[in-house]
Amino acid sequence: MNRKTIKKRERSDIYESTSALCPFYRGEISCSVICEGVTDRSSVRLTFVRSADAKQHLYKFCYNDYSRCRVFSMLYGKYE
Repeated sequence: MNRKTIKKRERSDIYESTSALCPFYRGEISCSVICEGVTDRSSVRLTFVRSADAKQHLYKFCYNDYSRCRVFSMLYGKYE
């Protein structure tokens, strides 16, 4: 396969929920949660085996008590 036949992934496949309260939340795809990255122009992607596990994480942390999330703690540290 050459470069011309490889399609770049469109950003349109990332769903961005209006329910998210976490300032580092960037979106979600299937079994993954996307957060702000540790450097400029990067992101952190949490991938779960089951979509139910991803939804549980979203409702527990991204949509509610985000300050208890380990990813939030890590990313918050870069602004301290």
